[in-house]
Amino acid sequence: MRIKNDQIETKLNTYIRGKPESLPIPELAHLIDNYKKNIAQRLIPRRYEKIPKIRGDVLYASVKIDGEYAAYYYDGADNSFFCNSHTHRVYMGLPVNDDLDKIMKNKGIKSALIGGELFASSHDSLDFEARSRILDFIHYSRNPGNQEDLERIGFKAFDILQINGKEWMTKLFKKRFDKLCEIFPRNGRASMVKSMVVKNTRAIEQFYKENVINHNMEGIVVRTEDVGFKIKPVHSIDVAIIGICEGLYGSKLNKDQLATTLIALRNPHGDYQILSAVGGGLTDEARTDLWKKFEIIPTKGFSIPNRHDGRVFHMVKPGIVGQIDYLDLLVERRGEPIYQNSLHFNEKEEKWETLQPVQFATLISPRFVKDHPLRTDKDANNIIDVRVSQITDLVDVPKTGAITQLQLEKSTILARKVFEKDNKMVRKFIVWETNKGGSGLYPDFVIYFLDYSENRKAPFKRKAKITKDKEQAFEIFDSWVNAEMLSTNKSSFKKGWSEFSIKDIRENKIYD
Repeated sequence: MRIKNDQIETKLNTYIRGKPESLPIPELAHLIDNYKKNIAQRLIPRRYEKIPKIRGDVLYASVKIDGEYAAYYYDGADNSFFCNSHTHRVYMGLPVNDDLDKIMKNKGIKSALIGGELFASSHDSLDFEARSRILDFIHYSRNPGNQEDLERIGFKAFDILQINGKEWMTKLFKKRFDKLCEIFPRNGRASMVKSMVVKNTRAIEQFYKENVINHNMEGIVVRTEDVGFKIKPVHSIDVAIIGICEGLYGSKLNKDQLATTLIALRNPHGDYQILSAVGGGLTDEARTDLWKKFEIIPTKGFSIPNRHDGRVFHMVKPGIVGQIDYLDLLVERRGEPIYQNSLHFNEKEEKWETLQPVQFATLISPRFVKDHPLRTDKDANNIIDVRVSQITDLVDVPKTGAITQLQLEKSTILARKVFEKDNKMVRKFIVWETNKGGSGLYPDFVIYFLDYSENRKAPFKRKAKITKDKEQAFEIFDSWVNAEMLSTNKSSFKKGWSEFSIKDIRENKIYD
């Protein structure tokens, strides 16, 4: 057996599900993770109507399996196993391991690392070509009741990382695809994902209709030698709108138009779980009309920035329900789980309170349903109308109980220097200590630069850096000030610029 008893989390007969980081061959971790990071997670989401825009001399279409990405490792000397990314949890001793081992031996392969999807068939009569669901795989892999449950777990191969000790990811995808076709059967518990080579986008549309519309599969993947796309049905979700940003003067949207919204779902105990920001899908008329519908609620002690431009959301009184289309759900970034803030709305005082961030999800390609952006028949004050189970029923995120209020120290401004020119241009430099580094949720020090010019097409320019070291934070701060504000000879400010306000905790510290 490859792993030790203290690394086992689930065991039934020969089946073993390891704990996180139970991978017995650590050097495989970067190969498995890099594939997910550089290939799987870089698939570009596309809506069905955008298929005609896909370009490529040769196109490879395959069915998207609703399961867990894992790599199958075989060396012929010991038990084969699957390893997922990014937790490096091992699965071994499954019937599908035996199936794959036989395939490798019959093909004369001495060792292999194969990328694919672990999944489970929930049908009474096992059908490994029918639609699978990730939650079924989670159930049968975590809590198998008997050997029959383990028989339900299958593996669909879709790429080759290594064969006989040689790297295959450096080879053209055509060679990897041809090799997959040579090694694996086209159906069954251990097989290659359903695939075909197509010559044009009409064939992709037909492949989509056959598998997704007619047979209810999760979606399809289309690859060229250079890029990949995932095409899935559009999903819809009802959400509470809890924050808003307006347009900017000089931009396509005016100050009295809705630009972006902050959306959330409600937990069974009533708190709000932030999900995403969304602003697309609205007409100009709808943006003007919607902006008037919200009642802005003052907030104190916290703010939520809009990732698109850095501005802070205006928090609003909850009640309005938005109807959102999206392509997919994301539960991790760069191999790390996504954490989203939870909020509590104090109805008595009509104010928002921030709670602990929790592991959750975010939407890919969200936008308002164009003709019906709001659900006027629903109310966010009714938990069931915007329930969090719309997400938790689809993806594997930890279930949470009542969430406590987040208690954090206030930040300390270490230095702030503001300069102005002609009452039309402002440059602001700030370095602060968050006093929250120990929480694991925030950096220790933040260095921030804002450049505003009234007459510039994009008035605001921003940049920020983080560090754990106070001395380094000041070094970055000083270098930014010197580079942006001092003249070539370093003896004066650039022409027309003057100090507006200066604060620096360092004694007698001006400029280098």
